Amino acid sequence: MLAGLWIGFKLFGTIDDETFRKVVLVLLLLAGLSLIVTALIFRAP
Repeated sequence: MLAGLWIGFKLFGTIDDETFRKVVLVLLLLAGLSLIVTALIFRAP
């Protein structure tokens, strides 16, 4: 959590809104895919 906070403070004001939106969407996509893959691998028989 502290690493994310530190990175956020460093990047604040240096990236535009569109880039930030794209980064957030990519992170959400990766999080969703990891949940799906985990569910498929460790599903109950």
